[in-house]
Amino acid sequence: MTGIIRNNRNYKDGTPAFEIDIIDEKEEYLFKHKQRKSSKLFIGKEEFNCGMRFTHKAGAWMCPDLRDKNDQSKVRLSEVLMKNGYKKNQRIKINFEKSKNELTIE
Repeated sequence: MTGIIRNNRNYKDGTPAFEIDIIDEKEEYLFKHKQRKSSKLFIGKEEFNCGMRFTHKAGAWMCPDLRDKNDQSKVRLSEVLMKNGYKKNQRIKINFEKSKNELTIE
């Protein structure tokens, strides 16, 4: 899949709330209209649980809040992406391993 990092809003502390708009290969992921689908997400050497959503109007996207794989604490997608050198409006490649329901951002 290919995605673009978007900043549609900020958190109360001013930190950007990045989402990733999915722009192609959506059908492979099997999105469900107006439902959040949970997947494992790997960014760098870190693992999280992420939410993916889809509506006919907005398309498909990765939600701005992640969960830490160990303690399920809330983690901001924007902070993880920025820590790994990604920026707003950057086009990224997301590999999807269907058999494991895993996404990896490269």
